Amino acid sequence: MQTGSLIIESYPPGAEIYIDNTLVLDENGKPGLTPAMLTVTTGYHDIKLVLEGYCNEFDGQYIMKDENINIYHNFNIC
Repeated sequence: MQTGSLIIESYPPGAEIYIDNTLVLDENGKPGLTPAMLTVTTGYHDIKLVLEGYCNEFDGQYIMKDENINIYHNFNIC
């Protein structure tokens, strides 16, 4: 399986990360939060960041083999 990396950061930090509408979980089974570095399969992925009290942030990225993609979002208050 071919993979690449997503480096996801936000301000403020602590947003839950969803990849392709699935909540990312850490090694302890807790929600993955920003900042984070994730290994994902190559191809297109929908990315959603959710932080209580702020508007959800959406992005889409095409990941190529061994590529590192940096994603940074400033949250807006809804």
